[in-house]
Amino acid sequence: MATYGVARQQQLQRLIVLMLALCALVILIVCRLIHIQLLSGDTYKKLAEQNRLFAVSVAQSRAVFFDRYAMPLVVNAPQYALIDDSKALYTHKTPVSREEALQALATNSAVVTYSFVRQYFYPTSLSHLLGYVGTVSREELQQRDDLGFQDFVGKSGMEKAFDRQVRGTPSKQVYEINALGRRQRLIEEEPGTFGSSITLAIDPILNEVAKAALKGQTGAVVIMDAHTGHVLSILSYPDYDANLLEPIIDDDAAEISRRAQVQNWLLDERLVFFNRAVSGEYPPGSVFKIMTALAGLDSGAIDEQTKVLDEGVLKVGEYTYRNWLYRQNGGVDGQIGVRRAIARSNDIYFYKAAEWTGPTKIASMARLFGFGLPTGIEIANEGDGLVPDPVWKEETIGERWFLGNTYHFGIGQGDTLVTPLQVAQMTQAVANRGSLCRASILEKAADCSENGIKEEYLDLVTHGMIDACSAGGTAGQFFARNEQISQEIQQNLGSENNDSYAEIKRGKVACKTGTAEFGGVDQKGRRRTHGWFTAIAGIRKDQMIAPPLLLPPASAATASSSIDTATTSAVFEPIAEDHLQHEILTTLKAETVDYQRLHNLWLQLQARNNFPDQLVFSVLVESSEDVPFREGSSHSAPIVKKILDWVETGKNPTEMPILPVQVPGD
Repeated sequence: MATYGVARQQQLQRLIVLMLALCALVILIVCRLIHIQLLSGDTYKKLAEQNRLFAVSVAQSRAVFFDRYAMPLVVNAPQYALIDDSKALYTHKTPVSREEALQALATNSAVVTYSFVRQYFYPTSLSHLLGYVGTVSREELQQRDDLGFQDFVGKSGMEKAFDRQVRGTPSKQVYEINALGRRQRLIEEEPGTFGSSITLAIDPILNEVAKAALKGQTGAVVIMDAHTGHVLSILSYPDYDANLLEPIIDDDAAEISRRAQVQNWLLDERLVFFNRAVSGEYPPGSVFKIMTALAGLDSGAIDEQTKVLDEGVLKVGEYTYRNWLYRQNGGVDGQIGVRRAIARSNDIYFYKAAEWTGPTKIASMARLFGFGLPTGIEIANEGDGLVPDPVWKEETIGERWFLGNTYHFGIGQGDTLVTPLQVAQMTQAVANRGSLCRASILEKAADCSENGIKEEYLDLVTHGMIDACSAGGTAGQFFARNEQISQEIQQNLGSENNDSYAEIKRGKVACKTGTAEFGGVDQKGRRRTHGWFTAIAGIRKDQMIAPPLLLPPASAATASSSIDTATTSAVFEPIAEDHLQHEILTTLKAETVDYQRLHNLWLQLQARNNFPDQLVFSVLVESSEDVPFREGSSHSAPIVKKILDWVETGKNPTEMPILPVQVPGD
């Protein structure tokens, strides 16, 4: 009996455990039902709806950029494709031409789809400015919550800087789908929003002329309105064809050629995609002497009467500092003052001026004119440049500042770095009587501020710059021009005005050449050099007379013969409602550009726009393996001469100007 009682008790315990487990299971099921039905009901309902619905984003065309003449610089062109199954959520797409898409639309519009690609009217000369568009990257998806994995975004230039503004939002179509994942019916359609178009200050025709004048040399050109800081031209070379960065999906041969060209650009040692005008940082060389002169005048270290004896060489202890003219041919300038020193770019004078002024004052003046920090232009990846001083050297390099550092600083060598855009902005402030206007690529109100430099100092320095472009200076390309204007002033007024700005207004050119050393020395103890040239030019609008009628259109044969689908934009066809823009683009596409015709067309635009009466130029020509020693006078100044000649007379900018006087230059 005892054994039976124990077994009975064990059975009872098992039953109790089983009943407790069943109760716990029931409680868990009830709790789960409460969680699903009451607490998470809305969530699961939405998930069920998502399984029943399928949303499709429909591409919107990006907004466009307009030039200063309100003409588009880029358009959106549709790329068409036929889908295999219009009911499937994901289906194969076959690229087709526009004509094939139109034929399909006539019978079954549901099988036709499209996306937009950018087509740039000036695909090479404006490639660094406008940039290009590409497929969104993983990093961009992580950084921005407004992008989808199939979106296209701006990758560089204005396309990147203003991507949010020009993208807009896509429209959305919501379909009901069945259990097999096939579309049943359109439930909802949400319209998208278009982006906002942007008007630039850029003159694309002037930019094309600047490219022609640069003539394949590695470097940069910046042209500004002297009174506003608006950038009319900003060019970096080598460039690339922005239209070739979009896939050519309906032509296999052209796509293979396109990919090969892009690969060549990526491998090019000259860094084709690098924007030298904005991001390139270079020693300024003698163009920096403008800052040394103003710093010396403003501090009282020098004045108009201060003289320095140039004997070709300045010796300080065991160190020797030479003037460029002495290095070239043993020449000297003798007793020389600040105005003549600017005209002659005399190193000996500026060594002593820098010594008397001090590096801290020179650095302060340079920063006042915009060096050492970005200009704030609306383009991505702008360089800062560098303005060194004793504090910087001790904190960064761990060395104290020596007199030799001051000498090098005073002539724009040593550690000083500037961008071509910064040089243009500095020159603009000089041209604008000390009022620095922030460089801007947008057509908007000027943002200018006075820097407090006395006008008498600016006038003295500007006179020296006029002398640099006059007989005896370093920029021989402009001797004849300035002499002619001097004669006209003499005839009309009896004597020249002592105001340098009045002389520029009448058409004279004020300039500064520069030859900047960099890198290590060669076997002969020489360093390679970049060539700089910066200038203020009064525009002689009396010569810019527009013809009453447009010239006859260029022949279609001439225009079409210039198109080579293997090397240029195979999908590019100018689309412009404006007849004048069509004529301009047709002229530029010709195998041989008629620059006189282009000038006449450009003058039609000036008839309805206010072209600046004074321009500021900044030109950099880089050293190369073929030409390791570039000079501002020989290589950079002619580029400005050619651009200016075209602006006023339409002269072909690819022709080299003839120097009236052969002179050595800095």
